[in-house]
Amino acid sequence: MTAEIAVHNRYAIALAADSAASVSGDNSHKVFNNAEKLFELSRIHPVGLMIYGSAELQNFPWEVLIKTYRDRLEDEHRDTIEEYALEFIQFVGSFYSELPDAFVDNVTANLIYSQLLNAIDKIKEMEQSFIPDDEKSSPNSLLESARNWNSLLEEAPFLEGFDESDIGKTKTLASGLLERMLNNPNLYGIVLDLHTEELHRNIFDQTIKMVANTLVREYPLEQNFTGVVVAGYGEKEYFASVYAFEVYGILNGKLRYRIDKKKCANIPGSAGIIPFAQDSEVGTFINGLHPTLNTALSTMERELIELTATQVDLVLQHVSDEQLKAQLEAKIMENVENKRSEIRDDMIEKVRRVANKMTEMLEHLPKAELAYTAESLVNLTAFKRKVSNESDSVGGPIDVALISKCDGFVWVKRKHYFSSELNKNYHLKKLNAKTPYNLY
Repeated sequence: MTAEIAVHNRYAIALAADSAASVSGDNSHKVFNNAEKLFELSRIHPVGLMIYGSAELQNFPWEVLIKTYRDRLEDEHRDTIEEYALEFIQFVGSFYSELPDAFVDNVTANLIYSQLLNAIDKIKEMEQSFIPDDEKSSPNSLLESARNWNSLLEEAPFLEGFDESDIGKTKTLASGLLERMLNNPNLYGIVLDLHTEELHRNIFDQTIKMVANTLVREYPLEQNFTGVVVAGYGEKEYFASVYAFEVYGILNGKLRYRIDKKKCANIPGSAGIIPFAQDSEVGTFINGLHPTLNTALSTMERELIELTATQVDLVLQHVSDEQLKAQLEAKIMENVENKRSEIRDDMIEKVRRVANKMTEMLEHLPKAELAYTAESLVNLTAFKRKVSNESDSVGGPIDVALISKCDGFVWVKRKHYFSSELNKNYHLKKLNAKTPYNLY
């Protein structure tokens, strides 16, 4: 995991990212503190990009994708940050067609294979939730479970750029792979007779349909993704904008992604702090209340209302007049709801006042202080991870960049994996590439 921050006001936007990268394997977990997460998206124009989550897009490094796009962009500009982001999305989707067919076929097969195993596990899990404990799994209950899953998945909208035609294409890919898995029952533990058992064929069809629905729709249980944040100024923008989206992979030559509307910011003249990835500590610092405590308070509030309703019913059992009972119940619950709303509104107002103390000051922070604020908030998360019993999933050097309309993209702090003194040719190449803002 990681911690990244965007802090913006009328003057500029500061981006900060840590360097921790986690690698997990069979019974092992290792953290490296030299990952690249913050990049220039243009060598000339004021645009930056951050990534968090997975460092690779289906076994291909994001760093190569970002820098290839930057090289091809050259000195061209776009009117808005949204245009930069959408063009980058389109570029990433089409870039895979330039890679060797064997590589693309392999990563696509791995994607579908993992989703097949995931679908089979979830079908079995749901089946166990509605069959009695004394009954064994059966083809009928498996089919019912698979159909229930598809009904749930089909309620979700398609991912951007995907439609019903992608369902058919993905089912074709999944069908061939699942048939090969069925030919090795000892290896995969899957036994279906597709030739003589219609019920088994229906289970097969529902399983590959579930895989297709999972891959082309906004699947809420998706875990492995890369968060991408594009921030800065378009040619016709005079206030900073932030455009964020989550990328899940490549399928049918298109990028599987979802726009993270909660993290996008395009309010002219506004000031704010936008945390990405591990954001609980930043939320606590800004609002004065940890998100876990907020959830606990909401749960307590709901349980108290339910308890009150139960106690009211117990008391009103002794009232024989039904009309009077209904009037008393309505009046008591009305008073309870009014008091609940009053307490809730008071708490929200207190949280808002705490948050406003910072956001009001953000509006006036000069550029250097914006960068310092962004770095400090990442450090805050790293410090909490360091002194708690949680894994050090945030740490290492912090890269900080400041982007303003006039000065462009400026590195405030940046790590290198090499010595500048030993690599003067590297800087000469950057000079020859005509990079007016940054030499490295």
